[in-house]
Amino acid sequence: MTERGHPHEGGDPLNEYGFFAYALNDDRQVQTLLTSQNDKINTIYIIKKYIMNLKQYTQSALALLSEAQNLANSYQHTQLKPVHVMLAGLKNEEGLIVQILKRMGAELAVLQSEVSALLTKLPKASSPVGAINPDSSVVRVLELATKKMQIMGDSFVTTEHLFLALLREDSDLNKIFAQQNITTKQVEAMIVEMRQGKKVTSENFEEGFDSLGKYGKDITALAQEGKIDPIIGRESEIRRTMQILSRRTKNNPVLVGDP
Repeated sequence: MTERGHPHEGGDPLNEYGFFAYALNDDRQVQTLLTSQNDKINTIYIIKKYIMNLKQYTQSALALLSEAQNLANSYQHTQLKPVHVMLAGLKNEEGLIVQILKRMGAELAVLQSEVSALLTKLPKASSPVGAINPDSSVVRVLELATKKMQIMGDSFVTTEHLFLALLREDSDLNKIFAQQNITTKQVEAMIVEMRQGKKVTSENFEEGFDSLGKYGKDITALAQEGKIDPIIGRESEIRRTMQILSRRTKNNPVLVGDP
């Protein structure tokens, strides 16, 4: 175990996701704290009552934080901020943040553009930064996400918890999403609807979550929204399909041929 003020010499400051371990000191500044070389995903020790354990994060949540650091590096920013984490989530089309927003009917391209615009306002370093420290607002996001995990009765912090924490902590992000009537309460309601009573009990929870939403289309919902073109000249095929779907058994129609 690394002692306070005495980082383990020769230890690897990065875990396998490239996400640094940080400690919060008395001045509320974030400092790098090297972790033990024995564990690839090790505990992050936070001074004064704050402890974050990477083992308590899902694989997807850790990957999101890692990608946020990559974004900060690519923009040559000096600190990791909530906007980096949010943009990383919006860029991951198969991630839960995007899936939630799609269900809510959000205009993802607009959100990406406006969040990216926030990044252009951040100060840049004149040369490659290397290790990037998270600012205090990111630490608060991680803390809020952990609290949300506990409130929701989950065992791991997911990208859902991070999404809610980002909206609550960062006022600029909150305003951007509010323009599309996306609030923390609405996001929480959508998460409950999508989970259907499931709790997060595995670090791989998000990989198998809402597979139909990720890889398929809800044609019924699209039809209700008027987003499917009318079908003309296929009345008999439609009736036959409805008959098959209404069967108690052998109710899987297969449509073969030209549309």
